[in-house]
Amino acid sequence: MTCVIAGDPEGIAPFRACFPQARYLAATGQPIWHGEPGRLWVQSAGQVRAVPFAQLVLVGEARLLCAALGCRMEEAGPATDANHQTSRQGIFFLRARPDAAAVALVAAAIARGLPPVAVRERPGPNGSMMRLEPVAVAMLLEQPETGARDGELLGQVALTGPVAFCKPVKLAALAAIGAERPAPYPIQMDPEGT
Repeated sequence: MTCVIAGDPEGIAPFRACFPQARYLAATGQPIWHGEPGRLWVQSAGQVRAVPFAQLVLVGEARLLCAALGCRMEEAGPATDANHQTSRQGIFFLRARPDAAAVALVAAAIARGLPPVAVRERPGPNGSMMRLEPVAVAMLLEQPETGARDGELLGQVALTGPVAFCKPVKLAALAAIGAERPAPYPIQMDPEGT
């Protein structure tokens, strides 16, 4: 995994000297469509592809993306500490083009692997619930409405927050990643083998 630095071209430029090995995503050329912890969905050349990350630095307008990543939000945007780290380990947010001091703070925090500003996992309604992948959530939404299904969905909302896409994306770009879906679950047989 790698360090990803994303935002406006002017905003991410100051990081190039400190992070020459990082992957840079300019908002104008490779807009981020969606994000989840450890993975961004980026649109480029008419396709959407997954970009994994260990550390993520966001510069500029990224409130929806930070919310999708599960960062704790305040009225002005994502909550950050003095090192610009959000409530999620390894995710940093700067509202505007950083100066050299801000770049140095972020670089030092990444090098030391500081814990996030507040490590708090929101429990689901049934205690500790596992987070579902997006495809599994979609399959859950297609099931008939029952109390159990609604409870599972509410548990997912409690864990991840509401699903909100960061950027509009064309249906053709989504269809292009259809081959990247995870392998289907094996068919479960009942004890009698039918």
